[in-house]
Amino acid sequence: MKKKKSARKKKKSARNRFPSRRFKRLTVEQAPGMPHDLRQVLEEERLESLILFRTLDRLGVGEREVGKRALLELMELDADCAEALWALDQPARKIAPKPMLRDTLESLKILPARREAYVESLPKSLKAEVQSLRKRVELTVSPHEAYNCVPGRDPSA
Repeated sequence: MKKKKSARKKKKSARNRFPSRRFKRLTVEQAPGMPHDLRQVLEEERLESLILFRTLDRLGVGEREVGKRALLELMELDADCAEALWALDQPARKIAPKPMLRDTLESLKILPARREAYVESLPKSLKAEVQSLRKRVELTVSPHEAYNCVPGRDPSA
């Protein structure tokens, strides 16, 4: 019996040695009342935002073409999604699930429309370039990148 316990401890310590470099499944209980597909929706929305941000960056589009305020709003909504992904990894007793869910659902409701409005507000010459390059950028994005800047899950950390 003692050998089995020590072997388990070794496995556990080796598995947790580099936690930020591995993707791990959700190991804590999800708070009651959370939609089961919330994580998937958040990941998809973060990836869509990342694709747009990389496309704009490659084209050199910034606050000159569309106001700084619109770009900052997109970044804030993306940060809300990142924070929600982090919160889903926390034990239910560490977060206030109802306010977190309310705020997250509100951000998820407006984020796709704001992204589209941002693209639509670009000058016509840039709009076509953004749509064309966006398809190529999408092919380079990894699903793991939905966790960029999420503490404990950032694949580049």
